[in-house]
Amino acid sequence: TMGTALQFNTNCLPCFTLWKNSVASQDGYVTGLEPATNFPNPRTQEAEQGRIVDLSPGEKWSADVTVSCLTQNHEVESVERAIQEI
Repeated sequence: TMGTALQFNTNCLPCFTLWKNSVASQDGYVTGLEPATNFPNPRTQEAEQGRIVDLSPGEKWSADVTVSCLTQNHEVESVERAIQEI
């Protein structure tokens, strides 16, 4: 069993989008997993919901995202247990 784990602080990145490019299979397949501060809607809509991070000139904002490759059964099982505890 193999897998991938994506970890991030939901206080910093409260939104999550899963998307895919649904072009013809011979053109390839792309999927995206995106933790974010807002959803991929028009900026005005996201602002109405209070999900826009406004930064002043020179101001910084950061968040950490960890992607882990799970290559052992025990790693996958450990992440599954952690998810079930949420």
